[in-house]
Amino acid sequence: MWSVIKLYMGKFLNLAGYPAIVREGEYKSAELDARVRVLKMDLSTLVSVNGFDVYFNRFTGAIEGVGFSPSACCTSGRTMRSEGSDVPRETPALPAHTRTTAD
Repeated sequence: MWSVIKLYMGKFLNLAGYPAIVREGEYKSAELDARVRVLKMDLSTLVSVNGFDVYFNRFTGAIEGVGFSPSACCTSGRTMRSEGSDVPRETPALPAHTRTTAD
């Protein structure tokens, strides 16, 4: 019975536009290599998933901004190379970033 009451109470609060309540905490999964963190701050709530941060207004629940934690699970990787790719290219490689300007 209590589950049904909570369900309809949640539906009513969603209909009224009331922001959800989130409990502060941290969750780590070794199998999925995932880390979720919820942190309450003075004016916003931070939800971080694998270093991707989303800031929510504590009073309205609206998203205030997003960011990235540089220290969160970031490691330098190796660039893989195909075997036998020493054959010279017929056409020169184009630069990765090009910029055109209108005169």
